[in-house]
Amino acid sequence: MAKKKLDILRLSIEPILESLDIWLCMADRHLDMVTWNRAAEKRSGYLRQQARESKKIWQLLYPDKQFCTTLHKQLQAMLKGEGQQRIKTTALAKNNVPIPLIWQPARVQAEYGDQWYVVGMEAAGWQVQQALAQSEQKYRRLFAHSRDGIYISTLQGDYIDANPAWVNMLGYSSREELVVKNISKDIYQDRGQRPGPEQREKPFEAKFKRKDGASIWVEVSSRVMYKEDRAAYYQGIVRDISNRKK
Repeated sequence: MAKKKLDILRLSIEPILESLDIWLCMADRHLDMVTWNRAAEKRSGYLRQQARESKKIWQLLYPDKQFCTTLHKQLQAMLKGEGQQRIKTTALAKNNVPIPLIWQPARVQAEYGDQWYVVGMEAAGWQVQQALAQSEQKYRRLFAHSRDGIYISTLQGDYIDANPAWVNMLGYSSREELVVKNISKDIYQDRGQRPGPEQREKPFEAKFKRKDGASIWVEVSSRVMYKEDRAAYYQGIVRDISNRKK
C-alpha cells in the first residue's frame, strides 16, 4: 500500500524542507525526481510538475550532454555505494544563472525496506542539512520514547505510523497490529466525532475504542500536514484523560 512507502521521518520534516530558501531535490534509483521543493522551483525556474514528469529536467539543468551522461553514471554508482559519495556540480537555471549543486546519497526507512535516493542541494545548504539531520534524530527519539501517543494518518483515517505509547494506550500487542486499522471505523467510538482539517486548530476531546472493546477518553492535539499546498496528513499527539472524565 502507498502508505507503507511513507516514512515517519520524511513526513515530519517535509514542512521544514518546503519552507527552506535553499534548492533541494531528490531522485529515486531510476533518477526520476520525487522531491522538488518551492525553492527549487524559484531558483531553477522549473515547476515541480515539470521536474517530476520527465527526465528532460536533467538535460535542462546540465545541457552538456557528455557531462549529463557521466553524472548519471556517477549517481547510479552512488546509489550502489560505489564511487564518489558527494559530487559537486553546477546546474544551469532556466534564466541561465549557474547554481552550485551538491549530490549525495540518502536512505529513507520504510516498512518494506530501506530505499536509497540521491539528494541535490545548493552548496549553501550544506550546513542546513547537518542541522536537519540532528533534528531528525531528536524527532525519532521523541517519537519512540514519548509517554504520549503519537501517530500520523491520512485524511481518510489510514495509519502511516504510530509510536509505542499509542499502541499500548489502545491495548494492541504491536504497531503492525494497530496500523492496519482505520481510525474512523475502528478507533473512534463515534466516527462523527472525528474533525476535519479546518477543525484541528485547537486540541479536542473524543472517546476511542481499545482493542478489548473498552472506551477511553482522550485529548488530541493535532496538526494538518500539507503536501503541495494541499492538506494530506494528520499528525496527532494523544493523551488519555479518562480519569479526568470520571
